[in-house]
Formats: sequence, C-alpha cells, structure tokens
Amino acid sequence: MAIAAAVVLLAAARPAYPYSAPQSLLGVVLGFVVALISFLALGLLITALFPTTRAAQSVGLVLFFPLYLISGAAPPPSVLPSVMRDVADFDPLNYAVRALQDPWFGYGITMTNLVVLAGIGVISAGAAALLFRRR
Repeated sequence: MAIAAAVVLLAAARPAYPYSAPQSLLGVVLGFVVALISFLALGLLITALFPTTRAAQSVGLVLFFPLYLISGAAPPPSVLPSVMRDVADFDPLNYAVRALQDPWFGYGITMTNLVVLAGIGVISAGAAALLFRRR
C-alpha cells in the first residue's frame, strides 16, 4: 500500500511540481524500504503501548506533526531555529528524509541514516514483540 501511495503521489505531483529523476534509484528504493519498515515497527510499538486503537492513533498523530515539521520534509532545516535543528537530530523522520533525499539529489547512499533507521526498527519491533507477549 505504501509503495502504491508513493507512486501515485509522484505521478500526481509531476504536472504541478516538475522534478528530476533520482540520481540513484537503488538508493532511493533502499531508503524507502528501510524507512518504511522502521516506521511500521514504530507504529507497532505505539500500538503495543496503548490499550485501544483510538489511543494509539491519537498518540501517533500527536507525535507525527511535530516530528514532520522539524524533519526537513516540510520547511527546510535552514529556516528552523538552531534549537529546533538540534532537536531534529533525535527525530527518526529526519533520518528517513535524508535517507531519501541524499540518493535522490546525487549525494550517495548515507549509511548512517540507514543504520539509524534500521536500529530504530529493530528496537521498536523487539520492544513491541515483548509488550504484545505480556498481554
């Protein structure tokens, strides 16, 4: 579903926002897959931590908006105050944005971004599994 949504988003954006093709399609796909798995694991962790679907959705949305705003996906990091840029270093979405942008713009595949995302995914999935087992 996420892959289909990404393809539809890119196709729909093309007429209004002309963009160049990724410099490294393999890097973009790799970043997308690692970020997707990492955020699915984070979603499982949030689900495991809260007793109802409604509570988990609420917490997920409350976390998403501030993380989105400081990640570099909305306003560029250069317009954020320095404190917000420092906080963004702890934002998992920031690593996902960089994991996609770096290969897209030709800066190569940055292993740091992928390793951080993979670590977040492994830790989140492990913690979620433990919490679900206790239920």
